[in-house]
Amino acid sequence: MNIKISNHVCNRFIERFNPNLEACTGKNRYEKARTALTIIVDTALYLSDNKDGVLLYSKEYNAKLIVQNKVLKTIWYNKKKNNSSTDFQSVPNKR
Repeated sequence: MNIKISNHVCNRFIERFNPNLEACTGKNRYEKARTALTIIVDTALYLSDNKDGVLLYSKEYNAKLIVQNKVLKTIWYNKKKNNSSTDFQSVPNKR
């Protein structure tokens, strides 16, 4: 997919997924973030779309992405719904 990756989404990727890139200097930091984001977009699955853009999902990063007018706008962690009764199984304590 040929999309533009904005500086905003690069900053969100660094902030939320790879804070170690903060140690890189200016342009190099954005190049590394753009490379990673290009791979994420290429492997992401389509979820839905509407007038505001296309919603994608990345299994590898457990992330959702929004593409609007061929520009990747943002990325965030996909939060799992908290349903404690199904998240953990009761296991007897063996001593």
